[in-house]
Amino acid sequence: IGTYYTPDEQPFALALLDVLATAERPLAFVDLFDLLKARLVTEDQEQTRHVLTQLQRDHYVLQLTDGALRFRFPVIQRSWRLQRGLGQ
Repeated sequence: IGTYYTPDEQPFALALLDVLATAERPLAFVDLFDLLKARLVTEDQEQTRHVLTQLQRDHYVLQLTDGALRFRFPVIQRSWRLQRGLGQ
């Protein structure tokens, strides 16, 4: 993340991936944004959307046909949880 994301984008990317890594199910943007705000002080939906687009392009995040978002690969999701100490 530190290599490919700007210093302004990094906190968003890390927090978004943390939220998605611990989610039990794919999340609608509004739910993801609410959970993000519990980890990061922001009201900037556009920055959040921008970083989500980048995460999709980098194959971290997949947007389903109903618009919900989740980690693209479950094995990366599990690895992210373990590496970040987010539990099982």
